[in-house]
Amino acid sequence: MNAFITYDGLPASSGGAHSLGQKPIRNIYTDTVNFLKGFTNCDKSKDFHLILYSSQTGQYKTLPILWNLIKKFGIPSYGRWNFGLIKQHFYTWNLNHKKLEEALTLLDNYAHLPRNEYGPLVLSLKWEFYFVDPNTKTPFKNQEKIPIIDDRRHNSQLYLRLAQRSTMSAWFAFPFSSLDDVATNYFIELKSHLPFKPSGKHWRIWSKSNSGNWTPRVLDVKI
Repeated sequence: MNAFITYDGLPASSGGAHSLGQKPIRNIYTDTVNFLKGFTNCDKSKDFHLILYSSQTGQYKTLPILWNLIKKFGIPSYGRWNFGLIKQHFYTWNLNHKKLEEALTLLDNYAHLPRNEYGPLVLSLKWEFYFVDPNTKTPFKNQEKIPIIDDRRHNSQLYLRLAQRSTMSAWFAFPFSSLDDVATNYFIELKSHLPFKPSGKHWRIWSKSNSGNWTPRVLDVKI
């Protein structure tokens, strides 16, 4: 493999992820799973977490919500961070997929809470996968040969945060060596099923130098 194409869906202008607007959380989740079923080899998330954030300004009481969640999901892990005078506490439950419907219902039930910078309640899901031909469901060849550019990201992955302000981060790696008709047509079909609108500024084609290093170049993908 001497070249491959990536899409890095982490635009800084939207806070590090694509905003999903005011679409209902169940619609977002359904759209995401439908996309994964159509274009990838994985529709079950690898990670599935429910996170409760305390109100930094005391706009809502954390303890009654925390107690309700403990009764439903058990004891969570606890975390906190400090930024000067700002203190943020949060509680995380690692869930299995049998609890999905219950977790979505909780998000609906607490949708009335005042908005918090980090929550107040977030359901986070992460999928790792290979891309497939949507007609045959066969994974494209050589995806396992695409080099790891960042150890924190799998080739390829989606990270969804369902909340009052839902967002999605994406890192896509395609085994296409050029933006030919096959790649372009695939990207057009992909775009029509994605839960977010991809940006034309975040496509790259990576080329391997004689010394073995991988170098990205901006790719003008007009879809």
